[in-house]
Amino acid sequence: ESKEYFETVLSLLDELNIPYEIDDNLVRGLDYYTHTVFEIVSINKEMGAQSTVLAGGRYDGLISYFGGPDGMSGIGWALGIERILLALEAEGVALETKPALDAYVMCLDSEARSKALQIVTELRAYGYRSDMDMLQRSFKAQFKAVDRAKAKVAILIGNTEVENNQVTIKDLKKKEQTTVDMKDMIETLDHILMEEHDH
Repeated sequence: ESKEYFETVLSLLDELNIPYEIDDNLVRGLDYYTHTVFEIVSINKEMGAQSTVLAGGRYDGLISYFGGPDGMSGIGWALGIERILLALEAEGVALETKPALDAYVMCLDSEARSKALQIVTELRAYGYRSDMDMLQRSFKAQFKAVDRAKAKVAILIGNTEVENNQVTIKDLKKKEQTTVDMKDMIETLDHILMEEHDH
C-alpha cells in the first residue's frame, strides 16, 4: 500500500514537472509521519551542512491521536528563518532596506493612547507609512524609536492636544514644529512632505 502511494506521489510530481530526488536515507526526527517525508535543500555549496531549508511530511493519524476526528490526514512543514537568511547570503541576494517612516506618532500621556492609535490608523488610510509606540515606553525611548525609524515627521499627542482636538507636528528635517487642528493634520502633512512623498 505504501509503495503504491509512493508511486502515485512521484507520478503526480512528474506530471507537474516538479523536480525531485529520492533519498532512501531521509528520516524525519518525529515518528507521527505517514507515507511521505520531504526536505527542500539548497544545492549551493556555500550552505554546507546547513543546506536543508524546509522539511516536513504527511501525517494521517496525528489529528485523531490528539482527540480529533478519525480519517483526517494532513501535511506539515517547518521553515527556518535563519536558513532562509543563510540561503539568501549564499545566493548573493540582498534584502531591501526598510523604508523610512513618514510619520511616527508619539504619545505624551497614557490617556491619549487611544487617540494616538486613531491618528496612526488615519495616516495609514491616507497612504502614509506611520507607526507608534505600543509598549507604553518613556518619551525618551519613543524619540529613540523615531530616530531608528528615520521618520520624517513626529506627531505629538497628549492630554492638552486631545482636549483641544489638535496635534503637534514636528518636521524632523527642518527642526520646526507647529500645532494644528486635527482636521488640518493630513493637509499639513501633505504640505510638509509634498516634495519627497510618493503616496
